[in-house]
Amino acid sequence: MKSISAMLRSVIKLSHLDLSFYNVPNISDEGVIAVGDQLSQLTHLISIQANFNFTKISDEAVSRLMNGIQHLQHLSSFQLDLEGCGNVTDAGANMIREVLQFHTSLIDITLDLRRTSVTSAGKQNLRRVRDLRQFNKFDIIQ
Repeated sequence: MKSISAMLRSVIKLSHLDLSFYNVPNISDEGVIAVGDQLSQLTHLISIQANFNFTKISDEAVSRLMNGIQHLQHLSSFQLDLEGCGNVTDAGANMIREVLQFHTSLIDITLDLRRTSVTSAGKQNLRRVRDLRQFNKFDIIQ
């Protein structure tokens, strides 16, 4: 997935990123990790739409993606669609929660966790982020 890394390095002034891989089963952790590792360099990003539904990504990919997102100081809108990602569990949801609760510029968030392995308790922990700070929109689709 070096081509994804190279592409992201060449567009460092990008303000909106749409990663749509709906029902592309060969998208795996490797590709998402490559994106996550480059995100911190995209300092002008204000919105990310990431659609990984029905792919094989796991908690490791979610963790690395969220690690990159936590460094984006101007990011205000984040949509993450993980529907059908059965390898995403409470560990991945916890990483999402950790980043969202401290990322103060994020005000519009949509998470789709249908058909993942995130438990009711994991989803409840994510919902608690809403109580910690003000959002324009914070939706969890389950």
